[in-house]
Amino acid sequence: MRRLLLLLATTKAYDPIKKKTLFVCSNKWCRERHAALVLGAPLAIAKQPVDVQPHACFGRCAEGPNCAAVVGEDVLEFHGVSSVEKITHILRNHLDIDVDDKAAKCLELHRLAEAAHRRKDYDLALRLYSDALHTRHGPQRAPVLTGRAGSRLMLAKERRKRGLTVARKAKAVPSLAVRRVLLHALGTFDVPAAAALLALDAIPSLDATASRVVFELASAEFLARGALADAAAAAAALPAYGLAWRRLGEALELLGRSQEAERFAAAAATVSGDRKERARELFDRLWGSSPAVPAV
Repeated sequence: MRRLLLLLATTKAYDPIKKKTLFVCSNKWCRERHAALVLGAPLAIAKQPVDVQPHACFGRCAEGPNCAAVVGEDVLEFHGVSSVEKITHILRNHLDIDVDDKAAKCLELHRLAEAAHRRKDYDLALRLYSDALHTRHGPQRAPVLTGRAGSRLMLAKERRKRGLTVARKAKAVPSLAVRRVLLHALGTFDVPAAAALLALDAIPSLDATASRVVFELASAEFLARGALADAAAAAAALPAYGLAWRRLGEALELLGRSQEAERFAAAAATVSGDRKERARELFDRLWGSSPAVPAV
């Protein structure tokens, strides 16, 4: 392995000026362990240009993701490189490349949020996406907003399903006007405040079952509105990001705005990879015709 990497380091793939390259295994098993993070993160967090190259199997599949730093004639292998913290350590201590701490923190929180979402722990994912946004790292804002929109949508669907299940068993679905009474208490998704509102009989003539239905459905609407605001902000910041458009369509559908949802869903398939200017024009035309959505 060391000879092969040194041989590669003498080819055009290697930067002869820097004399430093990070080779990342891109074989099947490392890809399944998210080797894409090791390939992409150095480019996102390094303050200086960094040479990152994909490589064939290192022969240590069970310990992946794997990478190797080549500095001059020295080859250092690293295994289990599964976090931005480890990538930062390699860049700083072995390649002598400084790292943007804000970018690294945002990317690590984003990684953790995506992992929580894949585990269907949407509450944790929502908090981690919000923490990533609080770093105020602009280049990652659109993907993080889109991820948070996805977690909010999944939570909204869960709460809506629970509320309707209880309502069907009780054979009574509260009206939309009644559900919206709780939206003010949910301004920051403050569950205790919303529960207190119900306990104080702010909504008259509701028994415990009806109160639960109202809470679940109002929560679902609040989360869907938040997802819509996130997806709209992401698409506005990065118009050619098709996933943001798909999240927009899903949020509109959940809010009962089917015609608008269809327009955005159809456009999502065309904007990915499109020129930024054309995607921006299309977004402004479609979103400009939609009712304003307050930020959540």
